[in-house]
Amino acid sequence: MRHSSFVLLFFLILPANAQDLKYIEYDTDLIPGSVHKARRERLMNEIGNDAAAVYYAAPQRTRNADVEYQYRQDDNFLYLTGFPEPNAVLMLVPKGMQVRNPADTSTTMTVREILFVQPRNPVREHWNGRLYGPEGAMKLRGLEFALPIDQFERMLGSVMFRSRPALLYFPPFASDLTGEIATTLEPLQNFIDQTRIRNLATELRDPTAMVYRHRRVKSVEEIVLITKASEIAATAHRQAMMSCEPGMYEYELQGVYEFVYRKFGAEYNAYPCIVGAGENTVILHYNSVRRKINDGDLVLADCGAEYHGYATDVTRTFPANGKFSKEQRQIYEIVLRAQKAAIAMMRPGTSWSEISKKAADVVNEGLFALGLIKDKDGRSITDSSHTDSVTR
Repeated sequence: MRHSSFVLLFFLILPANAQDLKYIEYDTDLIPGSVHKARRERLMNEIGNDAAAVYYAAPQRTRNADVEYQYRQDDNFLYLTGFPEPNAVLMLVPKGMQVRNPADTSTTMTVREILFVQPRNPVREHWNGRLYGPEGAMKLRGLEFALPIDQFERMLGSVMFRSRPALLYFPPFASDLTGEIATTLEPLQNFIDQTRIRNLATELRDPTAMVYRHRRVKSVEEIVLITKASEIAATAHRQAMMSCEPGMYEYELQGVYEFVYRKFGAEYNAYPCIVGAGENTVILHYNSVRRKINDGDLVLADCGAEYHGYATDVTRTFPANGKFSKEQRQIYEIVLRAQKAAIAMMRPGTSWSEISKKAADVVNEGLFALGLIKDKDGRSITDSSHTDSVTR
């Protein structure tokens, strides 16, 4: 009863102008919509006028009951749109498609891109925050044209059965594609099924490798965000080293990292934090994080921050009490020499395998000098299955 009364009161205090809530982006350092538009233009130029492409947002994933995990947009969709919301679809038609002119509904206009998004909804927005809606997507994210998500099926039919592109690019459907986006994409799935069953003229292609190739070369705007993410991660590692002391638990140190990430604006961990002490330092993807950190332990922290979609991956090992033992320092200095040797080789034209081999050679030489391996080609070090532990 108390809950029902609260809900009733909640809706009674909705502002009269709730439908007119302004469009808001709180962050002032997002990549401009013009950059995302240039990416889409480059992609459309590559696929050509006889093709169309459909990209879709990542699904929302249920944690338990009616609670969802924190939403994280699909990488390629974010790269092409900068749009953070779920249940959204991007359609690209290089030769253009006809849509109704919003300024004069009795006429049509030709557009090459449409972003289908959730419409503004004052009740939903009071529960979960403001939505962009079609107008916000155009105004704030620089889309040429946007429509409510329920228009996707109609426009897909118009493009595929009237324009009849020779090629249709779309990312393969993931096995866990569920929820609203799965329902939204049913018309696309039906068209794909019919194309395969009836051997229709449209050729189906996966654009993933094409987008990855574009993403490999970072723009000035991306480098700024990568630098920011790296600075946040470095600050977190320094703070963790200063905060660590014997008697703490691994999860307390993990909390230091995650506090610093949020303190400096990172929206997510780049991946689940790995914080292991003592015997747990050699477990590559250790995740229980429940052990007490003892005096004399080494602590390995593999923790990175993600800022505006750009992630860092940083691993450091340090003594829990602030001072290496003689043996710990000897191993640490070997690994440090290997790291410096690898960094010195990093230049255009150098392969990853060459850099990895150099780091392993330095480690082997150091361990051989200490008498910990019998020869400089010890398989326990250079075997590829151990590369991650070597670089830590």
